[in-house]
Order: sequence, then C-alpha cells, then structure tokens
Amino acid sequence: ERKMFDGTGNPSVVRTYNNIFKIRHAGQALCGLRLCYTDGSLSNSVKKMNEKIIEYVAQKNKLFSFLFSIDMLRTSDLVEIGIYLLENNIVDDNICILAGLEKSELEEVIDYYKLVISKFGLTFSEEVIDNDEIEKYGLIFIDEYLKGNSSKTSLMSILRAINRTTSYSTDFVAFDSIEDDKSLIDEVGHPYFNPEMTKDNYEFFLDDFIQTFYKLETLANYRDLSNSCYCQKCKSIRNLRIKESFFRNYNYFICSHCKNKKIIHCQTLTGMKYYISENT
Repeated sequence: ERKMFDGTGNPSVVRTYNNIFKIRHAGQALCGLRLCYTDGSLSNSVKKMNEKIIEYVAQKNKLFSFLFSIDMLRTSDLVEIGIYLLENNIVDDNICILAGLEKSELEEVIDYYKLVISKFGLTFSEEVIDNDEIEKYGLIFIDEYLKGNSSKTSLMSILRAINRTTSYSTDFVAFDSIEDDKSLIDEVGHPYFNPEMTKDNYEFFLDDFIQTFYKLETLANYRDLSNSCYCQKCKSIRNLRIKESFFRNYNYFICSHCKNKKIIHCQTLTGMKYYISENT
C-alpha cells in the first residue's frame, strides 16, 4: 500500500504521502483502500454507502464550474475534494494524488480532479455559464455570507468578478458603485451613487446594502430596477426618464409620470427599501 505514495519518483505522489498523514483519521483513510477495485474504480457498494458524499461532491462540482467561469477557481478548492474523500474512507490513486497537489498549477489539478469525479459519474465543465446562472450563484454566495459561512471580503471579490465576467450587465453592478463611492469619499469627500454612504458608516452601510439587495432579489414579483425610481412627489415607484437641459448642456433623470426631478433611484439603498415596502 505504501508503494502508492512513495518510491515512484513522482513528486506529486510523494507530496500526497506527506499530506495524507496530516489527516486526522489517516489510518481509516488507508483502510479505505479495501473498498476499491484493483483498477481504482469505486465498487457499487461504496457508491451506495456514500450517497451523501457523492451528492456533496456533485454540489461542489457545480460551484467549481461557476468559479471557473468568473476566473475565481483556486487550486485549493479542488484539492479539498481529494482530502474530503480520503477523510471519508474513499481512496484510489487519483484521489491520493489530487489531495497532494496544493502547490501545483491549476491546469494540472483540474486534470486529476476530472479523473476523480468521473468515478462518480460527474464531469467538470470549463465552458462559461450564462448570466442567469451566474446571477443565481451570486445570490447563493450572498446567502452564505448572511448565514455567517463566508467573509465580507470574499463575497465582494466574488461579486466584482461576476461584474467583470458579465460586462457589468447584471444587478450586481450596484456593488461596484459602492466600491467607486468608497474611493470618491477618500478623494473628494463625498459619494456619487450612494448619498447615504459616508466614510464612518461604510461597513454598516455595506451590510445593510447586502441584506436589502438579497431581500429585493428574492422577491416573488421582482423586476429589473435599472430604469426605476421612487418619486418623492408621486410617493410611489415610477419609471425613469432622461430630461435634456438646453441651457446647462447636461441631461438628468426625472419621474416619467409627473416629470419631477426629486427622485431616488431604485438601485440605491433607499430606493431598494422603497421598492420592497411597496411590493410586500
């Protein structure tokens, strides 16, 4: 059994040997070799015994395809699958190698990851997924953050990557406006897109914005708000209209219903709250 891990001259395999013995239940993992066929494939009894494990790997696989689409997939994400399987007594050559590739190039790790998940009847897609799917996963990441399962820094990195990948064509572009306003406050002392935001309340504002955005996006009757506003004269949600100024040579938004310019854009924090209040 040790010959699987050392004496082969393969650096990846040698690293796997070192990594396995860092696992809390290394002995149990090695015993799991008995659950595999000699060709490295998983027996039917193992598949039946580990349906929850297979489901977990399948869910992670979908997530990894999303992360790959937005150029945020890390080597460590895939390596963790190898370690997870070893800890759950599922072992073969490729799983052991995958668990030890933490310092390898992503392309090499993906190759071994594909071999591992193929034993569960899964495939890894390297094609860019469409915007609708990307938005769904963006909301999943926000949900995970709100449940305390991820950091704010990690979430914002994901949302910025979504905006880059989709050419800023989804509702998540609102989060880039927050980052822009943060820079503007440092440079000129005031925001442009989010008037409620200040240097002192930035963290509180961002938390409030994330929660409100998630609540808005998960409304049953939610619609695109890029062309919507709360009119302070009509006291309701209205469509926006661009007003041309012939004297000052600039354009500005007005309410399409009453032509009033005292409006709050629905992609701002206050505008989202007005929309939620009117639609719940």
